[in-house]
Amino acid sequence: MRLPRPAILRSVSFFWGVAEATFFFFVPDVWLSRIAVLGSLREAWLNSLFAALGAALGGCILYVAAQSVFPAVEHFLISIPAISDGMVAQAGVNIAQGSFVQALFAGALTGVPYKIYASWAGHLSVPLYIFLAATFYARLFRFMTIVLLYRVVAAGLRRFASAGTVHAVYILSWLAFYAVYFAVFSAAGG
Repeated sequence: MRLPRPAILRSVSFFWGVAEATFFFFVPDVWLSRIAVLGSLREAWLNSLFAALGAALGGCILYVAAQSVFPAVEHFLISIPAISDGMVAQAGVNIAQGSFVQALFAGALTGVPYKIYASWAGHLSVPLYIFLAATFYARLFRFMTIVLLYRVVAAGLRRFASAGTVHAVYILSWLAFYAVYFAVFSAAGG
């Protein structure tokens, strides 16, 4: 299996970052991990950078919208699969009780979509420079961690499995992840 040209890869990464930060419910990690499995680590790192930049742009869209029409943004968020009004409310509480940066990094590890934090940041008037810096570094850290994880697992599998088997493991891992994710968050009222 071959990957498209680097310019196409990076464009998809950027726009997937924008989409997932605003309305799409599949994380760019799916795409980035595919690049890590099928391409070079350098290209996967570069695509992580493009996805993080896209996420920052997408986050800015919700940040700005939430400053003036938060109830509409909140209604929009709960219309996205596996996002509940309770999840949205809890993210706001987490930011108010701690800090945006802490809440954002915790959300990246607990499955709470970034778009919720971006919206609350605008609504709670988190300074734009803090929002952008935290967004970029939190998203980049998560993307690069997933890239590295998939790269290491793929390298280990290649020792005793065919390229087709490695690709099948990649696909099955994401199918399993989303089956569990949607089961858990849909059951929680998402």
